[in-house]
Amino acid sequence: MRFNELDLNLLIALDALIEEQNVSAAAERMHLSQSAMSGALARLRVALGDQILVQNGRRMVPTPRCTELGPAVKDVLSRIERNVLTRPEFDPATSRRTLSIMSSDFALSVGLSPALKTIARAAPGMRFEILPVNSDPFGTLDRGEIELLVIPEIYAAPDNPHVRLFEDEYVCVAWRDNRRLANGLDADALGSLPHVVVEFERQRVQSAFDWLRQSLGRAPARSIRVSGYNVVPFLIAGTERISLMHSRLAAIYARMLPLRIDPLPIDLPKIVEVIQWKASNGTDEGLMWVVNTLVAQAGDGNGADS
Repeated sequence: MRFNELDLNLLIALDALIEEQNVSAAAERMHLSQSAMSGALARLRVALGDQILVQNGRRMVPTPRCTELGPAVKDVLSRIERNVLTRPEFDPATSRRTLSIMSSDFALSVGLSPALKTIARAAPGMRFEILPVNSDPFGTLDRGEIELLVIPEIYAAPDNPHVRLFEDEYVCVAWRDNRRLANGLDADALGSLPHVVVEFERQRVQSAFDWLRQSLGRAPARSIRVSGYNVVPFLIAGTERISLMHSRLAAIYARMLPLRIDPLPIDLPKIVEVIQWKASNGTDEGLMWVVNTLVAQAGDGNGADS
């Protein structure tokens, strides 16, 4: 099929070339010969009036026009697949879709991981790409570069629908043999011991450490600052450091490392994780089946044991 002199079949080739930035890799991805992909690139250059990829040393790099086209091409192909090629009735047992989900390491470990096991049994042909949360998660969702975004409710964008995935609460995690906690955890110990603090690049509202500082009326010592929770237990074991962690994630690591988990002697807000999707995708049966399955499984509190 042609549209304004552009063979629409070339859009798939263009998407592969933009993603791979390599003719051979794009050809392998599309199960074409390298000469066939080179021919597709030549036709794209004529149709679009742009070189698409240019040589830079030993590698090829996209032109500015190519970089600009990337999100639009991906969105067009996604709409065609969703609205034209996808069958009206979604059948998880036969689906071969690939979905991209953006999520923190915490939500992936305690929520998505067990839920994806259930999906694998019901929809063995579905594939998932899990991406870390970047500095522009909502733009990434709006551009169609991901289908789902898992994020704390306090960050959720109001212009796209979301549903609660699961909730958790903060606890204090420490080395099991931390002598300074021999008499238990109280507010004084919580404020005086060195902390491993987790803060994210995207953070624009109060973190757990900020809430702790306000509740104690002073700032505990930041021993180490990291951008993810899964490294925290390894920075605590064998030291006097402590950290605030989510109870479900802490329980997973306490089964692997010599850690102790103490309830906080102060009140902190609960953590509520939600899952968001583009409003225009709300009628996508396959996507909503995944959302509903994730919600049903992630909220049961079983963590990695599910």
